[in-house]
Amino acid sequence: MNALFEYLFQSSAILTLFYLVYFFLFRNERLFTEVRLFLLSSAILALVLPLVKIPYTVLVTPSASMLDTVLTDFVTGLTYNETGSVQNSSGASVSWFLGSLYVAVCLVLSIRSIVKVIQIHQMTRGKEYEIVDGTKVFLSNDSVPAFTFFNYVVINKEEFTNESFQNILAHEKVHAQQKHWIDLLLVELLCIVFWFNPFVWLFQRAVKQTHELLADDGVIARGFNIGQYQAILINQLMGAEVLGLANNFNYSLNKKRMIMMSSEKCPQNRRYKFLVMVPAIVAILMFNLQVVQVAKAQDMEVVEISKENKVSISGKVLDMNNKPAEGVGVMFFTRKNGKSKEVGNIKTVKIVRTDKNGLFKTEVDKNSEMIIGQDEKDQLKREVEDFVLNGKKIDGAYFLNFKLKAPYTPKKKSKRKARKDNYKGEPVFVLVEEMPKFPGGYDNIQKYINEKVAKLDARYRIDEKCFVTFIITKKGEVKKARVIKSTGNSDVDAAALKIVESLPQWTPAKQRGKKVNVSYTVPVSF
Repeated sequence: MNALFEYLFQSSAILTLFYLVYFFLFRNERLFTEVRLFLLSSAILALVLPLVKIPYTVLVTPSASMLDTVLTDFVTGLTYNETGSVQNSSGASVSWFLGSLYVAVCLVLSIRSIVKVIQIHQMTRGKEYEIVDGTKVFLSNDSVPAFTFFNYVVINKEEFTNESFQNILAHEKVHAQQKHWIDLLLVELLCIVFWFNPFVWLFQRAVKQTHELLADDGVIARGFNIGQYQAILINQLMGAEVLGLANNFNYSLNKKRMIMMSSEKCPQNRRYKFLVMVPAIVAILMFNLQVVQVAKAQDMEVVEISKENKVSISGKVLDMNNKPAEGVGVMFFTRKNGKSKEVGNIKTVKIVRTDKNGLFKTEVDKNSEMIIGQDEKDQLKREVEDFVLNGKKIDGAYFLNFKLKAPYTPKKKSKRKARKDNYKGEPVFVLVEEMPKFPGGYDNIQKYINEKVAKLDARYRIDEKCFVTFIITKKGEVKKARVIKSTGNSDVDAAALKIVESLPQWTPAKQRGKKVNVSYTVPVSF
């Protein structure tokens, strides 16, 4: 959904930019064919340019530690499903609402356009027509201005026998011969897709205005008397408004249209003004640059983050004595918005461990980030793209060696059966199908905690953060809260526990339709 919104925003912005160029530079130019071409090109470019991504390279220096950031992302209320995807429930609700609203309006506008076409079809179905100079002319009993739809003309039967008919027909034939209906269908589509942008409706009006100026110019070029033609236009002004998907004879009759008929044609060199599209397109493409980062680890490694295809990778982790490190955790994760480290930006997570030979092998997204080691003192970080660019391909997987930066002691395997967390004899889950929900969504958790912290006196303001884990029971109650990462101040830790224990009742978690106990962790910042 976010990708759709991003595309709509970019396309809408591009369309707005081109309309402003038209309004300030071209709307008063007597270069109607070129203006029409500019408007059509603008519409097509607005749809296409956001899809064009151009990679480029920058140099960056790696940060000292990423593990804290990743852990913070995990423990500040992100919701996981069984496949490892991370979801923010409140954000998803807003996106769903906006997406539904957008689709609903698009659907209404689409139906309106279909109704227009049906109405025009009904006006011509089975009606009397004449072939005039190769153009099919339908004769209508309805009192409507003459209009062109696709390649045929609809005109009032009385006007057909009127001496002004030749002027009207010449005008409408220009619409048909220049296939203005293609432009109308395109801008109708734009109005349906970008209905939220007021400039798209102005853009549609500009296209129709240009059509009428082209048709007027075509009539005058055939030698018709300008004064007589203008008089016919004024008479037509009293007719009923015709349906919007057609080119009608008196559309947008205004002072500008009258002036344009009598004004001289622009010099040929004024066409060079349209080259302004070139820098405009270049500027737009500059915003579509796709970052490729070069990070300094031991050597320079180029990491492309624009692709999301899967890649098989493997590696070997050694301790400081160059011996295989068994049981070391290797975590891979992707972010929703590139490299942004904002809370809630984690998209997917995958964890594997090294075997007795220090080896690991897995398949992950090419744009994943990787952290090796569970403890801050021995962590390593890499980009998965490093494997492709610098690794050796062994058994279909890209291979790299890694050496821990601090002494590593492998955990001994316990002969006893691993103890599972439980609450009142029932298991406590970490990941479930439906995670518990705080009243008002995740953002309200932090708001609640921050408000409580703000009420504490100055001695608690130590610029530290602690993490508190607790159980949300099947009844939605907060139980068994404990500090898992201390601030170093026992009084502050106790205050954090008291705040967490005061959290209101949650909507319980569910696994396979049944309510279950779930472990949850939140940060408390002082």
